[in-house]
Amino acid sequence: MRGQRILQSVIPVMLVASFLVACGGASVTTPVSEPPTATPAPPSATPTPTVAPTHAPPATTAKTESATATVQSGQESYEIVRDIPYQKDGSDYVQARGKLDLYLPRDRENFPVLVWFHGGALMYEDKSESYATKVARRLASEGIGVVLPNYRLNPLVKYPTYIEDAASATAWVYHNIATYQGNPKQLFVGGHSSGAYLAAMIAMDERYLKQHQLLLQQIAGAILMSGEMYGDTTVWGERGIDKSTIDETKIDETTPMFYVRRDVPALLNMCAEYDEANVCEENQRFIEALRATGHKNVTFEKIPGRSHFSIADLESPPDNPVVKLMLTFIQKAMLGK
Repeated sequence: MRGQRILQSVIPVMLVASFLVACGGASVTTPVSEPPTATPAPPSATPTPTVAPTHAPPATTAKTESATATVQSGQESYEIVRDIPYQKDGSDYVQARGKLDLYLPRDRENFPVLVWFHGGALMYEDKSESYATKVARRLASEGIGVVLPNYRLNPLVKYPTYIEDAASATAWVYHNIATYQGNPKQLFVGGHSSGAYLAAMIAMDERYLKQHQLLLQQIAGAILMSGEMYGDTTVWGERGIDKSTIDETKIDETTPMFYVRRDVPALLNMCAEYDEANVCEENQRFIEALRATGHKNVTFEKIPGRSHFSIADLESPPDNPVVKLMLTFIQKAMLGK
């Protein structure tokens, strides 16, 4: 809903002069005026997983993001800073995947920031994936800073490496986003499909952020879109376990459901009316379990008329109800409601 501008009522609006000059304090290796550096892809020979992933992207998914650093969106605008490394050590593959893009609302200061993890069954895609960039562009035009990180993928890595990368990217944002006028005290995490699984794990299992001297309390909230709260299919497949049904006996430390308790951050869980098997039921049960602990800042919404992929298309229609849900959730979480 483009008409709603939550930051105008919550955060002072200031003109941000020389926005990218101020970014010199962070580790930016690609000037924003240049085209994005292509991220080397993992070897194309991908072994067949024990359990076929249910959330593989459609063949028509396109890399649509422009190389232009400043993008006009109606009367609003935002800037993109690409390929900032959050992983500087390790193999070439670690460094190639350890990068992120910033979508920064212009003429804003002290804005909230959402770290958004792309989907792809933990096996495919990157931060240029069209459903991820649609989220980033729309929310940035609404005054929310959005960060799109890459992370390493199966089969070159396995659990828990994906989650460790997600935590590393989130820690980088917490420690550096003030350089770009963002507010680290209003830091949200989220994602679509397998990206929602990653966001849920770092928002609920304190071990991952603790490695970066961060606490769960430093996450303002998590937005989980069509994720698997009873465990990711690919993670189960790595152990040769078929996750075709909801099975309470399979809940263990690899699943968000394992960490249900009262003191986790505020959560917004969404699924699509035409989502894939069990996704809505998993998310509804997950939220009900959180409510049973006494957690009051949790929400579940089933989005009518949407599929597993179209739920992440925040650019259509302009008055998208998912956008309204996300903005309202962020505003309430910032106010501590």
